[in-house]
Amino acid sequence: MDDIKRTKSILRKPILGNNSSTASSSSWLTRIQSRLSTPQQDDSIIQLQRQDLKRVTFSMGRLTTEHLLFDHDSDATTNSSDTPTPVDDYTHSLPLCYEKACRLREEKQWPLFMDLLQTHKSKPLTTIDLSNQPIGLSMMGPLADILLLDFGLRSLRLSNCGLEDESIGPLLNSILMTDRVTELDLSSNPFKSKAYKFISIYVVESSNIKSLDLSKCSPDRRAIQYLSRAFLYTTSLQHINLDQCALKPTHLEIMAPNIWQSPSLISLSLRYNRLSSTAAHWLATLVLNEQQDIYWNDTEGAYVGDYNETLGGLQRLDLSGNNLQDAAIGPLCQALYSNRTLRSLSLANCRIHPNGCEMIADALFTNQYLTSLDLSGNPIMHNSDDGIHALKTALLRNNTLQELVLTDTDLDATAAITLAEVLPMNAALTRLDLSQNPSISLAGILALSISIKMNHTLTFLDISIPNNDRELSELQNDIAAVCTNNMIRRIEQQQDEMPLDPKVITSSSTTLSSSPSSSSPSTSSSSVTSSSSHISTKEDDSSFEQRPPSIKIPSPHTESSHPPNRENSAPEQISPLDEISLLDDM
Repeated sequence: MDDIKRTKSILRKPILGNNSSTASSSSWLTRIQSRLSTPQQDDSIIQLQRQDLKRVTFSMGRLTTEHLLFDHDSDATTNSSDTPTPVDDYTHSLPLCYEKACRLREEKQWPLFMDLLQTHKSKPLTTIDLSNQPIGLSMMGPLADILLLDFGLRSLRLSNCGLEDESIGPLLNSILMTDRVTELDLSSNPFKSKAYKFISIYVVESSNIKSLDLSKCSPDRRAIQYLSRAFLYTTSLQHINLDQCALKPTHLEIMAPNIWQSPSLISLSLRYNRLSSTAAHWLATLVLNEQQDIYWNDTEGAYVGDYNETLGGLQRLDLSGNNLQDAAIGPLCQALYSNRTLRSLSLANCRIHPNGCEMIADALFTNQYLTSLDLSGNPIMHNSDDGIHALKTALLRNNTLQELVLTDTDLDATAAITLAEVLPMNAALTRLDLSQNPSISLAGILALSISIKMNHTLTFLDISIPNNDRELSELQNDIAAVCTNNMIRRIEQQQDEMPLDPKVITSSSTTLSSSPSSSSPSTSSSSVTSSSSHISTKEDDSSFEQRPPSIKIPSPHTESSHPPNRENSAPEQISPLDEISLLDDM
């Protein structure tokens, strides 16, 4: 009975005013003891609920993390903080650094990469080529750690390595920290939009990248927008390769305005894409740099704008393998009339017919800056010889074109005779390729062999002759002998113009190389293939490497405001990719 009353008294509310001090103190003591004797209830009261951690920032003067794997590492770490490690020391210790990186990340070593580092312990590792080797995300971690070191890397080739968006980010961050790479090959990788965003940021931020290869990568529209912004703001990129990227005219519409505004881009390769005649006006935009008003859409009268004065302009443009046809050649040739920057133009296998060849010849008649033209693989003699006659007229007037490639263009003996008539009067052409035109018979080769004797500049003339034809072989050898004499005469002129440094003379002489079928001054030989033999003498000219003076180019209609003034915008520190966030909403 007493136990029942005591239990109830604990559960009942205390009676105020009737309890003594002793009773109140004992009740509190009882409560404390009861709580201490029941830890389960106490734990349930003070236990915190599971929640996500929040970011906390601590201000610390100096934070140093030291990982000691060996006893002798402590001395190395203290010395490395005082003086920077030379490039040669990094090269010698790269295998050890890679081993440590794999151990810290708890990843397996990549034997192929380790062998590459081992073979370059005694010489600088300037090129890393891991093409056609699958590189997963786990392998990329230690590899990116090694690329953080400045050991003299200049060329990085990762073609067809299966790189994805998650792995390209750490890689680009590592090579951007040292910023020594000048050539980056990322072709044939399954990139998506996020990867192209990383690539664009790297291109803008890097001050040494010169060449970027993204061929066979198939970027989508958003990726093209990222790259287009990078082309506009880069200050170092000179060559971009977008071959076989399934680019359409809509993609070129996004890129073209920013490409010709790029302050550094001088070489663009768009081989074997899906560009057709509908991309004609945007192809013209790539090479248009004369002040004039343009209306791209004749039906709607959409005004693009006029040109703004800027530095730059493409010097090399390769459009080979695109189904341009004659409809796209017209606007392109109109832009070439006044172009002053383009030096090399390749239109091989673009389905250009005699009408298109006439338009190109008209452009050569007025353009005095283009030095190389490739029209190989086009039926320029299809049912008409108007195109080759137009080329003859252009070569009579043009005095800058040095290389003309007419390989596999359906030329016959009449076309060869037409070209032979202009050789004695042309003093600029140094290379003429007429190979893979089996319709050129004895009359055409005879005309070429006679006319070239009155030419003193042509050092390369390639023709194809049937096998075991002794008479044609003799004519071919005569042509090769004249080309060789012209080359020797040119070398002597270069030696007379630069007699100060013997090394310069030697290097300039070695640049005049001969093809496998070329003949030397003392002997004349030809290489025989299954269908024909070729005789030629090559010469590599690099006199058009210098950039032209300032030119005027149009402002794109895609930009809502005027294009940036590069002379005054440098101090403003504008974020180069500040509009990328807007692309995510598209």
